[in-house]
Amino acid sequence: MIGSARSDLTYFRDYASSQQAPSPIVWSQAAAPQTGNVTALQFDASDNYMTVIGNVLGSTTRASLGVPTSLGTATVTQEYMSYDGSPSIFALGGPDDISATSLWWHGNFDTGNGKVMWNSKIDARTVPASLYRASKPAWWPSDKPWPWVGPDLNPMVGVLPAQAAAAAFNYNTANDPSCTPNVSDYSCQ
Repeated sequence: MIGSARSDLTYFRDYASSQQAPSPIVWSQAAAPQTGNVTALQFDASDNYMTVIGNVLGSTTRASLGVPTSLGTATVTQEYMSYDGSPSIFALGGPDDISATSLWWHGNFDTGNGKVMWNSKIDARTVPASLYRASKPAWWPSDKPWPWVGPDLNPMVGVLPAQAAAAAFNYNTANDPSCTPNVSDYSCQ
């Protein structure tokens, strides 16, 4: 059978900044500004049936998102979709390519336009907290907002509990033979 494979991926309540974080730690070099490949989501010509709903997309240089602005190395223009590699929210294979014609997007905040972009083909103007759960899961930390990211939240990008646990993990102590690891909260006892 000849034909293209379906991609069928869903991006729901995610954050994509459009940029790589500068890393002055690597080789002790100063971070270089990102000047190319500045796009929140890139779908190539063969990517089809992608769904992008309720996300926060674009540069970290916008302080209101809730992420460190120090990560901002580039800004995204107001161009929502680009086919030529210029800075944008979506970089697609081409205006008539299946990556563009099968893309289903709705309710995404983007920093280029500075607002939530709604698909005119969809009447609903709310984004559910989850596509799977009816309420906050019992295992979710009580002091962390659920969901952790979305265009309807303030700030729009919170801290993912796994990210907070990893950031709090002390690798120096964890490598100490006298440490008894507590895997549930990534600490030593």
